[in-house]
Amino acid sequence: MNARPKPSVRTTARNGASEPTRLARRRPRLPAPPRNLPHLPRRWHCPWIKGAVPGGSRAVGHVSTGGRSAALHLAAEAAGRKETMSTHLKAYVVHEDDEGNCAVVFATNGATARRDGANELNLTFEEVESCCREPALDQYAPGPVPMHATLAIGWWHECGNCHCRFDQDERHECDDEREDAFEPVQSETRSTYCSPACMMADWAKSRARQNIEHAAIEAALTRWPAATSAVGGECNKAWPSREREIYAQFTVPGLRFPVRWTLGEKVVHVSPCDAEAFQRLGGITP
Repeated sequence: MNARPKPSVRTTARNGASEPTRLARRRPRLPAPPRNLPHLPRRWHCPWIKGAVPGGSRAVGHVSTGGRSAALHLAAEAAGRKETMSTHLKAYVVHEDDEGNCAVVFATNGATARRDGANELNLTFEEVESCCREPALDQYAPGPVPMHATLAIGWWHECGNCHCRFDQDERHECDDEREDAFEPVQSETRSTYCSPACMMADWAKSRARQNIEHAAIEAALTRWPAATSAVGGECNKAWPSREREIYAQFTVPGLRFPVRWTLGEKVVHVSPCDAEAFQRLGGITP
């Protein structure tokens, strides 16, 4: 049996007398916990304290330095599994009752999916008809879901050009004497079409509309050189016409609100509070 260490002797400089003094034993310095690991309980900071591995089986006993590393590894794996389970996104299909539209949302629970789906369909939480799981679409998390995947589970889409409805097999509510082959496609902007011919026709319409908008903007800037922030737009013509017209909207210094003008027309849409100021600036009478 080891003998207890004798008290050391320290000489006091004040009176030169010697007196025995007990020196406290220093505790061993603990290694710093490893970085880039999840938060661990305080008990794992001391290797010799008993405890349980968080999220795992109970480990009771004195843990050495090597055992502490193994315990930290188990704790990191358990925390990683828990985080993966809590953040795993699942696919839900949210339905609305009026027009039969639905949306696919990815969430960790049904309540969140119902809320997000209602926002996407412009509904309230209570107006949602149903919110159901769709495990076949989990592989596309966090989205978006391609068109062919929704067609495979029985959905129908509306063509962005001819506006006919189509599913995976055929077109519906359209002319049967169509020459273009039925081949559903999806554009880069997520628009759906029943055939490549419809997609190209819609692209041609979009290009023609953009050309008219650019022409309207150039004409507006030529007519009113002081105009700034000119943009093009499209709106419906006055009732009962169902046609659409393209206009240029711009701002003029000294006016409170923007001015709208349709290419080729003699009428300019100006706010009533800006009418007199617009006429003084050389504008056309609204």
